[in-house]
Amino acid sequence: MLIIHKIKLKDGVTSLDFENWVKEKDYIACSSLKGVNRFAVHRVQGNSDGVDYVEIIFVNNLNRFEQDMQTTLFKSLENDFFALAVVVEEVKLDLVSPGYNWI
Repeated sequence: MLIIHKIKLKDGVTSLDFENWVKEKDYIACSSLKGVNRFAVHRVQGNSDGVDYVEIIFVNNLNRFEQDMQTTLFKSLENDFFALAVVVEEVKLDLVSPGYNWI
C-alpha cells in the first residue's frame, strides 16, 4: 500500500526549515517504523495548486503501521510536522498487480 500526502507549509516556514527537519529528524526516525518499507518527501515543481511537497509512504503492513502511529516516536514526529506544515490531502493506494518495474 502507498499513502500519499500533499503538504502545504505553514506561513513563515521556509523550504529550508522543512527540508532540514525532514532530513535531520523525520527520515532518521522513520527508519525505525516496522510498518514502513520506504518513505520519501518530494518538492513540488511548477504550478502546485498550493501544495509545496508530496510525501510517499510505502507501507508493508497496514496494521503494523497503525501500531507505529500510536508510538511516542510517531506522535513526536506528528507534533513537529504540524508545527511546520499541514496535510491538505491524503490518498491511500493499492497496487493493481503486477505493475511494471523498469529498474
